[in-house]
Amino acid sequence: LPLIVVVEDNAWGISVAKAASTAVETNALRGSAYGIPGVRVRDNDVLEMHRVSGEAVERARSGGGPSIIEIETYRYLGHFQGDPELYRRKEEVPRLRQHDPIERLKATLLTDHQVSPEEITAMEQRAERTVVDAYQFARDSSYPRAEAALEDVFESV
Repeated sequence: LPLIVVVEDNAWGISVAKAASTAVETNALRGSAYGIPGVRVRDNDVLEMHRVSGEAVERARSGGGPSIIEIETYRYLGHFQGDPELYRRKEEVPRLRQHDPIERLKATLLTDHQVSPEEITAMEQRAERTVVDAYQFARDSSYPRAEAALEDVFESV
């Protein structure tokens, strides 16, 4: 089955710490219950995620079966707008920002891949333009038909 399940783990379930609500340390371990590979990518590591997902895609395309990839990420903001975040310590977010994936990738590109600061700026501008254009496209688009919510929900094999 060509299936790749990606689990985004930000260590919280709304306002409950994952450690207090989940029996397993990592969701990647759940793969063993189904006899499929499960891999955890730690610390928002963009390059490791690229490598691991490439392997999972190759496995799926070659008939090797499904995979579970868990990406450890961080939530800098509350669960909802206005969330007072009383469930976590104030020093948590500044500590987590030290592992910001975008800043770490920029540093890696500059030091290990000889990408210039100007090239980084151009990439950021292209990315921002893509987001702005996509947002505007969505705002300008008609609402979908209500029936569309039921389309492609289940897949028959």
